[in-house]
Amino acid sequence: MSWPSCPGNAGGLPGAILLAICLLSQTGCSSAPTAKDSGAEQVLVVKIAKLPGGPEAWERLLDGFRAEHAGLAVHTEWLPNASDEQHLFYVINLEAGAADFDVFALDVVWVQEFARAGWLLDLTERLTSDEVRLLRDDYFRGAAACSFLDGRCYAIPWFTDAGLLYYREDLLSRYGLSPPRTWDELARQAQLVRKRQGDPALAGFLFQGKQYEGLVCAALEVLRGHGGDVLRGGKPSLNDPACVRALEFLRELVVSDVSPPMVRSADEEATRRLFGDGKAVFLRNWPYAWTLFQAPGSAVRGKVGIARVPAQPGAASAPTLGGWQFGVNRNSRRPGPAVELVRYFMRPDIQRRLVLELGLTSPRRSVLRNPEILAANPFLGKLVESLESACPRPLSPYYLAISHELQSAFSGVVAGIRQPAPALAQAQRRIEGILAQEAAR
Repeated sequence: MSWPSCPGNAGGLPGAILLAICLLSQTGCSSAPTAKDSGAEQVLVVKIAKLPGGPEAWERLLDGFRAEHAGLAVHTEWLPNASDEQHLFYVINLEAGAADFDVFALDVVWVQEFARAGWLLDLTERLTSDEVRLLRDDYFRGAAACSFLDGRCYAIPWFTDAGLLYYREDLLSRYGLSPPRTWDELARQAQLVRKRQGDPALAGFLFQGKQYEGLVCAALEVLRGHGGDVLRGGKPSLNDPACVRALEFLRELVVSDVSPPMVRSADEEATRRLFGDGKAVFLRNWPYAWTLFQAPGSAVRGKVGIARVPAQPGAASAPTLGGWQFGVNRNSRRPGPAVELVRYFMRPDIQRRLVLELGLTSPRRSVLRNPEILAANPFLGKLVESLESACPRPLSPYYLAISHELQSAFSGVVAGIRQPAPALAQAQRRIEGILAQEAAR
């Protein structure tokens, strides 16, 4: 999954190779200033990717921390937007014991992997009792859960995300329809609107079907919305009939033309652009798309609504949790100031600025319910509903290996080259093998 400013950026092989060469040198493509260079006693280095609000907004956010910590400079080094390239950077550097950066941003699915590898500083004893209470009571449950491994806290939620169902409010209203609550209802409504509009170019439902992490996020919402899941009690559960029904539904979306063939190779941006051009009734995507749909000149400005992703009767809506966290490099030479910077981003005033100035979604309930925030971003009131029920992807130190198997199974079914039951059975066996092999280490 990519950053909100560039959600579909997959990176290319030449870029990945260039990055690897640069990183392997351990000097990096951008070197942090030394204390002598900056005239400060200490330099704290932060690694993040480009942000929607731009570097200027980020630096303004850091100015408050600098003012409160005289003699401490904070230097930002920017990574590529593509999460796979960021992961590559961290694995290469942290495995080699790099200590030239202190605080860094992690995708929520990396925290357990990095903690198990010993790359993250344990924050459990470094948080105050009030901060522990905040994590428990004010942070969205799914976002907070991703910060922990074996009951220990290794990262702090920075901003959060959840999958949303976008719909053409004008078209549903025209035909007397309410936003669908079940997946079957979504398929029926999509076909009805397409038929009545009489536009063969109008797609029914767009989702991310390309073989990559975005497909896992989208498919999990259907899987869980049918009562299934990848892991139950730490063990694979893909053989559950509910999982088979979910993948049969995904396959049928394309077979019945509710979803066009292009979804088989589509990512967030491809689907966002098509919906934004007025060419679809429904879209599954992330919150970043809302602002783009409401921008001046947008073909769908004022015509779009958002709702929680559907669920079949007897199952609960389960938007996939996204977002990023801040962790501290265990090899940092400045662990004290590094932890202070992470704690700085927990503050409500900083979290409010995160929303208003950078356009990110706070992981704190109280911030998103703040009148000033809601006045500036009315859609956040509905987004909170999705964040309350958002579910992380499988929490495991071995998630990347699990994701690889899920991508293969889900993509094969969406592409029409694999049947749901055999694809899931194979993924079940391979994930069992991954977990058994790691347990034996």
